[in-house]
Amino acid sequence: KTAYEISTRDWSSDVCSSDLQKKKFQLHQEFQKRSWKETEEAASKWFKMQEGVYNPFTNFLASWNPPKHTPVKYTGPSEKKSKNKTLLVGLSDVHFGSKSNKNESYRSKGYSTEEASACIEKYSEDIKQVVQERNYGFSECVLASLGDILHTTGSGFTTKGTMLVHDCIKEEQFTFAFNSIVYLIDTLLSLFIKVEVKSVKGNHNDFGDWVLFKAL
Repeated sequence: KTAYEISTRDWSSDVCSSDLQKKKFQLHQEFQKRSWKETEEAASKWFKMQEGVYNPFTNFLASWNPPKHTPVKYTGPSEKKSKNKTLLVGLSDVHFGSKSNKNESYRSKGYSTEEASACIEKYSEDIKQVVQERNYGFSECVLASLGDILHTTGSGFTTKGTMLVHDCIKEEQFTFAFNSIVYLIDTLLSLFIKVEVKSVKGNHNDFGDWVLFKAL
């Protein structure tokens, strides 16, 4: 055979081999996409099942009665002395149920549900001090909860399925948050003639936060 014939044959063989590799790669990509889609669908079904089984509120709230409410005594200035001013109180990312060790924190300070409760009490006292130091009163207070008050869903995940470190879930987490925010709201009721509460959901436990503030 001539050199030209050999070269042409080798080139044709290379082209066929290249096309085959491309087809194999395309099939491999398609298989991976299908496999990943099936994995995502399976994970989604699993998390939904988990939420259905371990929903932190289903059994708890079905027979739950709110604790007896004792009216809070208002200790602020008279309504006539209260100027047309509103104090906005923000509440965000408290993460009741979250757990971290101090050696894993850039602040070298750990976090826990008890720490979250202590923070709310300290926050309440700080607000009281700020209000009492003013030389005027407020006509109202707006408490704006901006989400992620609860750290986890009933099974220890975010709403998107991210696994979280926690020290309590379900009823215990709900009770800690409920009692702490009752303390905060009671403090506000003692300082302001009118208290309005607004709440939006976060990405850690959106439905749980809604139920929490509905109960409150």
